[in-house]
Amino acid sequence: MKILIFAGTSDGRKLSYRLAEKYDVTVSVATEYGRELEESYGQPGRIKVLSGRMAEDEMEKLMRSFDVCIDATHPYAVAAGENIKRAAEKCGIRLFRFGRKACEIPEEAAVFNSVAEAAEYLKGKKGNVLIATGAKELKEFVTVGMDRLTVRILPAEESLRNAKEAGLSEKNILTGVGPFSKEDNVKVIKERNIEYFVTKDGGTAGGFPEKADACRECGIQMVVIKRPEGRNGMDAEEIVEEISRSDGKQ
Repeated sequence: MKILIFAGTSDGRKLSYRLAEKYDVTVSVATEYGRELEESYGQPGRIKVLSGRMAEDEMEKLMRSFDVCIDATHPYAVAAGENIKRAAEKCGIRLFRFGRKACEIPEEAAVFNSVAEAAEYLKGKKGNVLIATGAKELKEFVTVGMDRLTVRILPAEESLRNAKEAGLSEKNILTGVGPFSKEDNVKVIKERNIEYFVTKDGGTAGGFPEKADACRECGIQMVVIKRPEGRNGMDAEEIVEEISRSDGKQ
């Protein structure tokens, strides 16, 4: 059985190597940095890795060479998920959505439907802001005030370019690969004198509980961007079981 996985998370990488123990697995990631992470996770050569963002028609063409497709992209990667779903429907391939379980958002958190709403909220507040929502939407925070911002992003060329294009200087940029511990978060909060911590619900695998604990310990405001609807899915065990069941019927 040939399996195609569109990956974008650490737990997606774990799933790909688990399936590669038995099946022919190819993983598609959006960036070259994603390729490096995928290839460094497990035994080199076990999995074929493709890198580069794909349009829907490109996804459809690729899928026609596989028996099963798994959407293991990030919970907030709505556009990519929709493209994968439509492409799978067009070529008739069986599609599984791998979904990180959402975390319970603290009652004291300020919760918004979008990055734009969160940025509007922060415009009316005083104090330094730590942004850990990824690099794609950093321009939304320009109006908050560059001197107030610290952004934490992946040490990838694309992420750094997005930060620079948003107008952020090197002193406002922290790079690192999560998930980060509560202690890591507390250290940044104290060093940067942070009053507002902006994040998405990346689930337990994305270090959301540790962010919440750090905000609570430091007595600062947590600002959460809600998960988009329709991005839930199966867990790794359910997907492996379904694929094994299907494989046994062939």
